[in-house]
Amino acid sequence: MRAARAYVRLRRAESGLTLVELLIALALLSFVLLAIAPLFLSSVKSNYSANEYTSIHVMARDRLEQLMNRPFNDPELSPGVHANDQ
Repeated sequence: MRAARAYVRLRRAESGLTLVELLIALALLSFVLLAIAPLFLSSVKSNYSANEYTSIHVMARDRLEQLMNRPFNDPELSPGVHANDQ
């Protein structure tokens, strides 16, 4: 019975986190976040450039559709510089 009480008292004294354990956990978390930050920044840059490429592709596809809907002998299909180029 006496040993059980001593064990319970010892367990109560050990419960919780010490300041050192908390600092170690915080340091590990900061190292992990520092390792992930460049990946996040590169994914933001990649998404931006993908959005730009998509916009350019849509504009080119629209212009191609406009030209494909013209008759074969349309003067805008002849080679050269035209005033309506986008």
